[in-house]
Parts: sequence; structure tokens; C-alpha cells
Amino acid sequence: MSDNLGSLYIIVLFTIILLLLSALMTMFKFEAIVCCKRSNKYLKKKLHWNFVIRLVIEGSFDFTFAIFFNLRYAYFSVRYWGSFINYIITCVLSLVLIALPIFILVFYTKNFSKLKEPEFEAKYGSVYEGLKLKSRSSLVYNCYFVIRRCFFMLTSLILYGHVLLQLFIVILMTLIACCYIMLYMPFEDPR
Repeated sequence: MSDNLGSLYIIVLFTIILLLLSALMTMFKFEAIVCCKRSNKYLKKKLHWNFVIRLVIEGSFDFTFAIFFNLRYAYFSVRYWGSFINYIITCVLSLVLIALPIFILVFYTKNFSKLKEPEFEAKYGSVYEGLKLKSRSSLVYNCYFVIRRCFFMLTSLILYGHVLLQLFIVILMTLIACCYIMLYMPFEDPR
């Protein structure tokens, strides 16, 4: 994982560690200590949701690449902690990539009336930043963005010997994206 993702792997690893630290501080009531309370509040404000969602959306291309190669070629062993951590992170990232588009559609359409509230936007606003909030169809953009990036990477890796089929799939997915953008005009800025 670290070979394929490079510095993104370090960011993901630190994010997971800080999220676990925040969960432990909340679980074991370390919030009674003033510095722990401030630290946990800061971690929750900066790290929870917006940062994690944006990290997965922007890293979906790299994550798909690393997951594919790890599941296909990596040797996983419980005896070696590096291999075990690699396997766990591969499984977690796989589940997150599969669940993210579903999460975006379900969670944001359920809370569609709250999207303009400053508190909700501060916590979950990275998904619909720059999108029109008049209709629910604008929320589909980031779902398709993630699916398209993952599908493009899988197409490149699985169909590496079939260039014409790759081109057809990429052109088709781009046409679908263009049709969606032209039909629904999801962005606030028309350019």
C-alpha cells in the first residue's frame, strides 16, 4: 500500500490514527482533562467528516489502483505486522470506496433541507461545495465522480490489452458526465 500510494498512504495512516485517538478519548472520558478536551474538540472539528470525505473523494483514483494491486499481488500474513496493517487498510479502503457513493446519496438527500445551515455545512459541506442546492440531482455529481474515477482505473488495469475497449468505455463515461452536466447544470458557476 505504501509503495503504491506514496505520501497519500502516510496521510491516510495518520488520519486513521487520529480518528482512533479521538474515539478513544471520547470512549474513555478523557475529556475531563482540559487539554484532552480541547484536543478532542479540535480533532472532531477538523478531522471528522469533511476532511475524511474529501480525502476519499480526491484519493479514489489512487486508492483503486493500490487496492487492485494489493488484492491481486500482495502477500498477506498475520505473522508480520506490516503485512497485516496493509491488509486491514486495503479492506477498509475497499469498503469505504464502495460505500461512499451510497453514503453521499442517502445521507445528503435525507438531510437536503439542512444543506444551507452553517453548522451542517461546516461539518459535511465538502461534498456539495460549489454545487447548486436547488435540486437533489446536484448531489449525484460527486457520486458519479468517484464511480467514474474508480471505473477508469479498473478499466485501465483489467483491460490493459484492449485499447479500443478502454477508449470506448472512457468516451462513454465522459459522454454520460457531459450529458449530466448539460442537463442538470449542477454547478453554481456556469463556467
